[in-house]
Amino acid sequence: MACRAANPVAEKARQKISVYSNVPFERVISLPDSASIYMIPAMLREVGLDFEVARLLKIEDRINLRHERKAWAQWCDFTDRIGSAGHEITIGVTGKYTSVRDSYASIINALEHAGIALSCSVKIKWIDTTSLTDANWPGALTMWTHYRAGRLRHTRRGRKDYLHQVRQERIICLIWDCALVFRWR
Repeated sequence: MACRAANPVAEKARQKISVYSNVPFERVISLPDSASIYMIPAMLREVGLDFEVARLLKIEDRINLRHERKAWAQWCDFTDRIGSAGHEITIGVTGKYTSVRDSYASIINALEHAGIALSCSVKIKWIDTTSLTDANWPGALTMWTHYRAGRLRHTRRGRKDYLHQVRQERIICLIWDCALVFRWR
């Protein structure tokens, strides 16, 4: 049983939870807020939950400890880089539904992973393409841009105009299908 809280849950509180829920005390763990979701496996491992789950599932004899230690060392190397950013970059993400962050979850996670791997802090600037016009393009597109194809004016002509503007402004653009269309036409 994971006790989620802003601060670590005291041992006395965990004992009460154990007694009233009929869960063994060693299976009632404190899981305080973390700076990153990637720090949680270390917190769970610290209290022995990984091997407790393996024991409950009766698969502890299938664990290759040498491989497990190597994988854990790689994970620790990754998590050690969290929060040690040497510099900061801003990435502009354009799209129709930028107010709905769940629509861009994979992009957000990819940028977070890339930032950690490159020891930099990634800030995202959300650009709603429905409000872009010929007059305000240059101000909105003054950084690296990821464009979700098909979102601007919902036509290939709109994407071609977008790519033309991006090329004029010398903005690095992560668009594959539109770039190919633009190139081959």
